[in-house]
Amino acid sequence: MKMSLRRKLFYGATLAVVAALLLLPSTGWLARRQLLPLTLPDTARSLFLVSDKAKRDVWEADYQKAIRQNSDAFNPRLAYAFASADNAEVLRRLEKLDAAFPNNPVVLAALLKRQMTGVVKLNRVEQDLLTDAERKERDSKNFYLHPTVENDPVAVARFVALAEQGEQLEPRNAFFPVMAAWGRFAARQDDAARAAWLRAAQKPLWDSHDTEPVAARWELSTAMNNGVEAGYVSRI
Repeated sequence: MKMSLRRKLFYGATLAVVAALLLLPSTGWLARRQLLPLTLPDTARSLFLVSDKAKRDVWEADYQKAIRQNSDAFNPRLAYAFASADNAEVLRRLEKLDAAFPNNPVVLAALLKRQMTGVVKLNRVEQDLLTDAERKERDSKNFYLHPTVENDPVAVARFVALAEQGEQLEPRNAFFPVMAAWGRFAARQDDAARAAWLRAAQKPLWDSHDTEPVAARWELSTAMNNGVEAGYVSRI
């Protein structure tokens, strides 16, 4: 079937625009980075994997290979710790990372933040003081209201210990005493919790160490692609 002139012009114009974006210094790096992942072997291989389990198995093998090749590096192992949708599995990996790299504020902060989602909850009635009656009635049917199940005292003590350890390592960082306050409030130790809040208010910095895992994931992605920078995240 013969291609119409209009279609030829359309394809020609599209190719010209793509070529210009690739060649111009101001946009070339971004355009190339956007297209680069499509050329990597892992991407091409994943196109032929049908089941989700097969894809997960391939990714797990690639993760482990990259970690073995960088066994002494912290960032790949930090990134791997977050490479799971299961919070309990992430916590297990972070605990292993804490044992391998003790006294690391990044790991301590990650452990604390992850434990706040299900392991150590405030479970305080004060959380619902500003909730209107209609929402309370609705939420009570969905089990959203506080308090719910009591926290495990051992888990709370571990949480507070991690927060205090972080505060010792970074005495100018307000994040860790705030986490200590959270743990103390969860344990109904209100005087100690308020004291931790006051300590936090006197700190000049706030660093919850959210950027390090992002950089670590990019580094692990690069390692999994045999040192090739995949995507444009690093430049952004």
